[in-house]
Amino acid sequence: MSNQRHSSLMHKFLGSARWEKLFSALRTESETTCEPPVGTLALVAALAIAVTPVVLTLLQHVSPSTSVDLPTLSFAVCTVMAILMRRWLKLDYRPTVKWKESLSLTHTAFALGCLPAAILIALNPTMFAERHDILTTAVPLEPTTDTNPILFAIHAGGVVVFLAAWAAVTEEFLFRGLLVSVIRRWSFISSQRTKDAIAALSSATIFGIAHYPTWGLTAALALGCIGSGFVIGYIANGERLTPLIFYHFCFDTLSILVIFML
Repeated sequence: MSNQRHSSLMHKFLGSARWEKLFSALRTESETTCEPPVGTLALVAALAIAVTPVVLTLLQHVSPSTSVDLPTLSFAVCTVMAILMRRWLKLDYRPTVKWKESLSLTHTAFALGCLPAAILIALNPTMFAERHDILTTAVPLEPTTDTNPILFAIHAGGVVVFLAAWAAVTEEFLFRGLLVSVIRRWSFISSQRTKDAIAALSSATIFGIAHYPTWGLTAALALGCIGSGFVIGYIANGERLTPLIFYHFCFDTLSILVIFML
């Protein structure tokens, strides 16, 4: 009896039920061929839409331009293009009905992506603090002596919420909602598991590269790992995007606040 109790406590501590539920959902989704199939031309178009803002972000990092914020503009335009392309391919967005279950799967998948990310952060614990000046320069939120503290708090909170919402919506629609969904339906490959693996690797890599200019190499690798967790959550949830956007928004909000406080 004592051994059974200890075993039960250990399972609860490790969250075994959560992991089993996540992997079960992944198996179910990977055993079902995604429809409708799409051709290579559609895949190339989806890849171009997802990659374009990232390329412009890297170019802006190498050769800064103050006249037009091309990365931000391209993220907006490409997000609209991603939505239109999904409609053209007849890929409807699936509504989220069981929020508790969906968020639980997303949370567990995110934790899975955080495991390798945590190792990278442990090896370089100051990597986020080192980017504090870059972030505060891009988003100046330092109060002056004559600033009303209440108005400043409202302004700062609004900026943080806007940044987090912008990143969550644009990145999820592009890197998960379009790219992952199209790769999972690529008719050139028959194995659904192979397509899922390619989708996860491609999306996570592009997601990590997109964050390199702001966060640096080590953090970009860590965020790429976290991006793979988001892909796993997206697939396990049956390609329901809303839980990913919500969780991504919460994560980015907390991350930005922590960086500003460092």
